[in-house]
Amino acid sequence: MQISLKWLQEFIQVNRPPAELAQALTMGGIEATGLREVGGEFDAVRVGEIQEIHHHPQAQKLSLCRVNLGNREISVVCGAPNVATGQKVAVILPGGRLPDGRLIEAAKIRGEVSEGMICSGAELGLNEDSEGILILPSEMSLGSPLAQALGLSDHLLEVEVTPNRGDCLSVLGIAREVSALTGRPLTDASPSVLEEGPPAEEMAGVSVECPLHCPRYAARIVEGVSIGPSPPWLQWRLKTAGMRPINNVVDVTNLVMLERGQPLHAFDYERLRERRIVVRTSRSEDGPFKTLDGLERTLDSSACMICDGVGPIAIGGVMGGAETEVSASTRTLLLEGAHFSAASIRKTARSLGLTTEASYRFERGVDPSGVPVALDRAADLIRELARGQVARGRIDIYPSPIQPASIQLRTSQVKRVLGISLPAKTLGRYLGHLGMEVSTKGKGILVARVPTHRPDLTQEVDLMEEVARLHGYDRFPKTLPSRHEAPVSRGSQRDFLMRVREILAGAGLQEVINPSFVSERELEILGLPKGHVDLGALRLRNPLSQDGALLRTSLISGLLRDAALNFSRGIMDLRIFEVGTVFHPGEEGALPREEARVGGLLSGRAGPALWSEEKRELDFFDLKGTLENLTRSLRLPPLRYRSPGAPYLDPRRSATLDWEGKVVGVAGEIHPALRQRLDLPQSVLLFELSADLQGIGLPIPSFKPLPRHPATTRDLSILVEEGMAAEEIMVAIREVGGEWLREVTLFDLHLGAPIPSGQKSLAFALTYRAEDRTLSGEEVNARQEAIIAHLSKTFGARLRS
Repeated sequence: MQISLKWLQEFIQVNRPPAELAQALTMGGIEATGLREVGGEFDAVRVGEIQEIHHHPQAQKLSLCRVNLGNREISVVCGAPNVATGQKVAVILPGGRLPDGRLIEAAKIRGEVSEGMICSGAELGLNEDSEGILILPSEMSLGSPLAQALGLSDHLLEVEVTPNRGDCLSVLGIAREVSALTGRPLTDASPSVLEEGPPAEEMAGVSVECPLHCPRYAARIVEGVSIGPSPPWLQWRLKTAGMRPINNVVDVTNLVMLERGQPLHAFDYERLRERRIVVRTSRSEDGPFKTLDGLERTLDSSACMICDGVGPIAIGGVMGGAETEVSASTRTLLLEGAHFSAASIRKTARSLGLTTEASYRFERGVDPSGVPVALDRAADLIRELARGQVARGRIDIYPSPIQPASIQLRTSQVKRVLGISLPAKTLGRYLGHLGMEVSTKGKGILVARVPTHRPDLTQEVDLMEEVARLHGYDRFPKTLPSRHEAPVSRGSQRDFLMRVREILAGAGLQEVINPSFVSERELEILGLPKGHVDLGALRLRNPLSQDGALLRTSLISGLLRDAALNFSRGIMDLRIFEVGTVFHPGEEGALPREEARVGGLLSGRAGPALWSEEKRELDFFDLKGTLENLTRSLRLPPLRYRSPGAPYLDPRRSATLDWEGKVVGVAGEIHPALRQRLDLPQSVLLFELSADLQGIGLPIPSFKPLPRHPATTRDLSILVEEGMAAEEIMVAIREVGGEWLREVTLFDLHLGAPIPSGQKSLAFALTYRAEDRTLSGEEVNARQEAIIAHLSKTFGARLRS
């Protein structure tokens, strides 16, 4: 939004350079994104008066004009049809440039010398009238620069207003901000209106049938108006604000909106059927509505409509209708000023895909108390510029006035939140600068009565934010505020599952979402034994189809369905996971028992194919690594892997996952028989975990100093029965190794020759370290021998030679 600083000075006198003012606004929370000077483009244009006019001897449509510039007279050839003796006009002399950059030179036109150019409003960029010259007010001094005579020299400030600060979408709103930041008083005075004729209430009636959409509706009537172009100063203000001048009445409504932030609308009074206004919501029988832009729009039942005695004439707060727009033949106006619900206007504008200057402001909040002031200002300007007569009084329907909010502000809370201590007197002064009435309620407690133009201030912390920006962010001490750490909690299951998603996604898996319904065939095809808990699925009374007649008891069916679909479309490398809920029957008469689970599926290549490396398929150890990364990142204790896994997994390449004897999931490669039943072109790896893992997290990590003494490593290679789980052996090694044994790692597994049939070779790396000294070789060897003896006795293990 562009703000004229000259216009701003009408509300507050600021003795600061424009750049300094822009910086102050930015530091106060209203970002100034640009500052430019205007009016210099008119430096070569002077005010002149036409003394004589003669017909051009060689051209019927041209005139020879003698123009007085105060200190001299010049001859100008002019082709405008509205040129006349005695007019004050804008003249540009040879050597000058028009605002569009064109250079003006003395020239012979059809044999007659022209010593300059009499300009039209379009040539000067002041309006769009290119048919005739610009006629200036008669009181202007001859020879004076046009920018000085019309007050065109100005600075334009570009500001970015946040959505919650609708009060700053006007010159008055920015003036209030400048007043608050500088402490200088506003000079805004309520406009007075010269009223004539009959009372407005006798000329028109107003009723509001939807006060929730339109809490306040007011109107004034102006008779005997003469529609025409606005004066140059008004057109210039609109153009510098980015708006197109239309006529003196519409321009006034736009000017007041820019000035005070209150959108207004003028209706042709003579076109109002039954001479009344009805504010109601849209009805189906209304049909499409033709707006001012010539388009027909269909509205839903929530749209607030402005109607006359027969039907709609405007979309409240958005755009007027074509049937009642002000035209050259308009003589009497009904001038509307209203307060519309921000939510209502936002919904209507979004549904229509239509954003106007009015809706933009109403959506962000307009001051309901500003309606009558804006109406009076507009009516008085129309009386002056369109020579109208304002009917006595105004119609104002406001059944439930919006009261200013009262908010408490505690000095103790200001210190706690902002980190600075400010006395109540200072806080009261800051709030007073914002136009609030401040009173005291006990020691250290202020009560601020918030003006209605600040609907964004609703709670104590909002007042603290206002105090902070008025005090100045640059004045805050450069120290961190003190704080007390609250006890660390594990958080909700929702937070836990969000963390699970982040970890798995970070490991390269993509999340999938499957329906909670499965078919009987999907359960049967898993080959679960009779009586298995996952076969007790709940049946829906009204399934949408038989393919989804049961509530799922596991995530596995959905993941396999996803794999089959991807394989059928040529996507062979899969890494997917799902976080979802499974359902099991509850006690008789009770609701189903719900359980959150995490499932995953891996299939395809372990990595991209490289010319220097052989292609490797994902295997059980990739799946195990994924699970270990998940549990380690969640700070969960290591899971135990025990054979066998679920019935649908290969017993040689799967495991049941448990923690302290409690089964928490399964992991492994799909059973070959199931793969054949599903007709899968390649094997897949699956896992499923219960979200109950949330309750078994480790303590909060604490700092441990770096070891001061070196470690000693030993390798241990043993032969055991092929069915023996390496996990059980590692647990036994840790128990015997004691506090010196810091780490046990399985680094080799070997089957087949030269290993005897029915046995396998396992190789472990053991790391020893003491806290208080360097361990001797004899101490480490003794501990190693104890481990070997224990493994031999417990598992029948023997050293591999």
